[in-house]
Amino acid sequence: MSIFEISRRAETRAFLAWPFFALTQNLILSFNLIFILTLILNYTASFLFWKKIFKTDLLAFTGSLFLTFSPYFHLNISHFQMLSFWPSLFCLYLILNNEFKPKRIVLAGVFLSLQFLSSVYLSVYLIVTIIILYFIKLVQFRKIREVFLSLGIIF
Repeated sequence: MSIFEISRRAETRAFLAWPFFALTQNLILSFNLIFILTLILNYTASFLFWKKIFKTDLLAFTGSLFLTFSPYFHLNISHFQMLSFWPSLFCLYLILNNEFKPKRIVLAGVFLSLQFLSSVYLSVYLIVTIIILYFIKLVQFRKIREVFLSLGIIF
């Protein structure tokens, strides 16, 4: 069975599965490696996100553990694409910074597109969240040019 046949059957994670499948030639091992990688990336992204929100390591660590090993996360194991929270969390971490840096905005757009590739549902939620955050930033700081430039770069 070729990787292209696998990608037609497992649409969402096939892009990330290609390097693992090319190295191992074992579909089950590739799936398990991607699952472990998803857990690590979810933990890292949620730790950075919660650290940005709470400003303490202990609360960020606790929030990351709760998010990574939550029952909701493991109940969605049959919908493997719904397990990838990490692009959304990395994107929100980059956007929550109050200073305007085009590199961060471009990277947030890359994470948004990765989220769209892995799960359309979560990417729609992320798009709505980005629009709400920039609307709040527009009302609070009155930086019209910066907000619309950021939204143009992200989308």
